[in-house]
Amino acid sequence: MSGTKVLISYLKNDAELMSMLYEQPYIFQLEKPNQPEYTDLDPFIVILEKIVNSNNGVHDVQFEFRIVSANSTATLNIQQRLIELLDKVRQEYLTDGETVIRRISLLNGGGTVKSPDYDKWETIVFFLAKI
Repeated sequence: MSGTKVLISYLKNDAELMSMLYEQPYIFQLEKPNQPEYTDLDPFIVILEKIVNSNNGVHDVQFEFRIVSANSTATLNIQQRLIELLDKVRQEYLTDGETVIRRISLLNGGGTVKSPDYDKWETIVFFLAKI
């Protein structure tokens, strides 16, 4: 089960979000790759996934989106677009044929800080999904 892969696939299909990422699909699961070609990415998104509840094969999963950029305004604009895309009632489930996200909504928490890991701004936003 990887709801993150479903979300990455869904988000890469949004033209507005991709324009904010300069047409590069720099959305990663768990961490940004360490290869030299990924050294100077700006902006990029890292998604972390954690199961917080499980009942009869249905899981409540918390997604933590870390939006990283040298420009704090860019991180906030990308955060707003993620909220517009994910925190809404949908008529269809998000799926990759194997994993199905039945519902996803914005959670309290997160914020913007100067990241010591990247020496860039990092905006964090949380969502809870039913998978």
